[in-house]
Amino acid sequence: MLKETGDLATQLKASLNSIKAMKDANATGISTLSRLLGAPLPHVYEDATISEGLSASVLVGNGMDVETMTRTGRETATRLETEVITPLMQWLALHDTLVAKNKELDALRLEVDSRRRTVADLTVREATQRARAQRSREDKHGLKVEEAAKLLEHKTAKLAASHQEYIKFEEELHTRIVRLICDAAYIKVH
Repeated sequence: MLKETGDLATQLKASLNSIKAMKDANATGISTLSRLLGAPLPHVYEDATISEGLSASVLVGNGMDVETMTRTGRETATRLETEVITPLMQWLALHDTLVAKNKELDALRLEVDSRRRTVADLTVREATQRARAQRSREDKHGLKVEEAAKLLEHKTAKLAASHQEYIKFEEELHTRIVRLICDAAYIKVH
């Protein structure tokens, strides 16, 4: 699931970059057009040899309302930011958070595996100590068995706690990924 959301995140990042570029290009275009439409026309100097048709110069788009065009461009940019870019960035930020949490989960899994191996080794060691104690009947072997049993009990308790923490963390991460996937349906609307 996380890999598929990663693929979607890659596509969203590319789309987000395109949308931002389009927004910037639109703002630049409006600014350029506003300057063009507000600029004075070059003067035509009267020359007796030039015909009357060439001396009349009319700006195309002279009736264009530059203020309305600029205001509409700003409103469009604001709406694009709030209704499209911000939700996409929030989804991507949540995705990045879950990727980091998944790395934490992997580290916790490695810890549980390490504790599991330690408990397995201690179980073998405790069984060996118990067998020696039964054969020799010396007090020092009895103490070693007792120490090994206490250590095994302690490590087993730590393993159980780590395993519970891992299971809880995994369930929480799974729930959050499922919510992220559900949110992806709404992201496509934006």
